[in-house]
Amino acid sequence: MLQRVLDDLQKAGTLLHEALYIGLWVKSEGSEDNRRKREALREADWAVAGAVRTVASKREATGFGTLARLERDLCALDAMIEPLPDVVTDWMGENQELDSRIRKALEEVERISEYVARAGVDRQ
Repeated sequence: MLQRVLDDLQKAGTLLHEALYIGLWVKSEGSEDNRRKREALREADWAVAGAVRTVASKREATGFGTLARLERDLCALDAMIEPLPDVVTDWMGENQELDSRIRKALEEVERISEYVARAGVDRQ
């Protein structure tokens, strides 16, 4: 279970990093980049949602407190990422607020990944 959560978080981190560095365009020629950014953010959300489901199913079976904390953290991360794809329109330019939100989500991915690795949730 631990490896699955870490894999999902790694995938989310990779996708968020990719989304952060995809430029946005205000003209139609660049709308493919905007769509790819939206897609990367959606896929990152799906990866985190997969981690939430993994932890929730294990927590229900075991009731471990560490898993409840992890589930809360993952749900908060999912809520942070979920609205981001809808912010990206086909023809929008650079958006510092969006970049800031993506960076914050990346920091959370890293923090939760470190917590999971240290906690050894599978050993409980």
